[in-house]
Amino acid sequence: MMGMFSIYNGLLYNEFFAIPNDWFGSCFETSTRYSRNEDCDGVPCDLVYLPKNCEQPNPGSLSCWNDCVYPFGVDPAWYLSPQLLNFTNNMKMKISVIVGVWHMTMGVCVKGFNAVHFKQPLTLIFEAVTGVIIMLGLVGWMDFLIMAKWTFPMQAYSNDPIEVEKIKLAPSIITVMINNILAQGQPGSNYPAGNPFIFVPNQIFISELLLVLAFVSVPMMLCCKPCIGLCTHSNHPAEAEEFDNIEPVENEDDQQLLNQQKDGDESNQDIRTYEELLN
Repeated sequence: MMGMFSIYNGLLYNEFFAIPNDWFGSCFETSTRYSRNEDCDGVPCDLVYLPKNCEQPNPGSLSCWNDCVYPFGVDPAWYLSPQLLNFTNNMKMKISVIVGVWHMTMGVCVKGFNAVHFKQPLTLIFEAVTGVIIMLGLVGWMDFLIMAKWTFPMQAYSNDPIEVEKIKLAPSIITVMINNILAQGQPGSNYPAGNPFIFVPNQIFISELLLVLAFVSVPMMLCCKPCIGLCTHSNHPAEAEEFDNIEPVENEDDQQLLNQQKDGDESNQDIRTYEELLN
């Protein structure tokens, strides 16, 4: 199983002994590098590999749309970029967060199924349900925004002012999550027209709603079950009649074991007596 997932990760990162593999054909033209700047003082600067659908690009004014998507894994052209390490670390971190959150959510759901099986409504409502709300309302929403940002249309090879501003102003997911608490869901940056920079429709409303549900669920998880148990707990001391009603052992095997234990206790007492006489 571990070997199978190691092979899967190698295919996902498109790496075999640190060598990329062009399984499906790169989306970039890697034979020529172009510069965005017309005057670099004779030194190549800001060199980029352009998508294959750019025909006769103008090095001083790049403007093309990259609609190509590598079918599976990382495009091998990334291994020619100086930003390879930042890109792969960012991707690995986000994938790990997504898988980890869903793994923890599955554990909370299993706890809910166990509560249903053992007929524990308090555990189901105040631990499983509230746990799912907190988990998905905070980090689950963050995972959704990560995937929404992956699919958000932005063109890095366009000189359209709107596209350039979108790339400059696109907030990080961490910033969005912090602003959910500190700025009432505002993403922290705006489009050139002044509209909030959002990745999905109604993002601000959904962020505020999930945040309220999560904050309400926290005291419910911590306080409701202990308080209910404290109020309904009956503390009656044991009475002597409870011990008087204990019936003697009638099973012959059990009675034989008790007799053997009694004989053993008498033998131990005799041994201790002889030891005292000898001393």
